[in-house]
Amino acid sequence: MALKRALRAAAALLPLLAILLYAAQYFGAWQPPWYFGQRSVSALRIGCADLSVSCHFEIAGQSFQLRSDQPLRPATAFMLELHGPVHEARAEWQMRDMEMVPNSARFEPAASGGVKLRTALPLCSAARNDWLLRLTLDGHVVEIDTRSTSTTPAS
Repeated sequence: MALKRALRAAAALLPLLAILLYAAQYFGAWQPPWYFGQRSVSALRIGCADLSVSCHFEIAGQSFQLRSDQPLRPATAFMLELHGPVHEARAEWQMRDMEMVPNSARFEPAASGGVKLRTALPLCSAARNDWLLRLTLDGHVVEIDTRSTSTTPAS
């Protein structure tokens, strides 16, 4: 009986919790994990057509290098490795002017001293090869315009 009462009380509080979370998100006090990258933040924008060659950039006077272990192809896994002074790094693949499903991922420490992420480009029904890699490095946002070598997955 006590369990039923507790469940009813919890069910009654769920709408209130939903309203509070929505208000916190609306006023910028909280961002749900699946909403990564949607907040309006000033970002460093750079172009790096081929991540397998590597990409260099600076944030707050600190130098970073990002490189993939192979040319990018849709739906083909590859490794991104980032070198530079970073504690927390996240990545999200997007396309300009196109809605994409949330695909945020966190980098993990690499044996080489940097951080690494095993990832893949999402499938693109528009057959485009222009990609935006949005990195969040300890709160700093870097948007990297890059390209895949193909618009279709490897056979």
